Amino acid sequence: MFFCSLLRALRAPCPSLIALAALSVPLSNATAVAAAHNQAGHAPLTLPEALQRTAAQHPVFDGYRARLSAADGRSLQAATRPAPELGL
Repeated sequence: MFFCSLLRALRAPCPSLIALAALSVPLSNATAVAAAHNQAGHAPLTLPEALQRTAAQHPVFDGYRARLSAADGRSLQAATRPAPELGL
């Protein structure tokens, strides 16, 4: 049940799921990334930008997206009709 709701959320990401993923990033890593971002002369990273990057780059979400794509492909393939055959 949880897995299905998670897959549905990946099609249209909900803020709570993205926030959960953002919290799974170690704080020391997030601090290092923010420091490097600021040293490169960029504007400070906002929370929506950080959540969007986390959702796009989190390895767990990559796996879920791949599974969802495979399931969509199997569904599409199952719905196609077989090629017609001519018997003589």
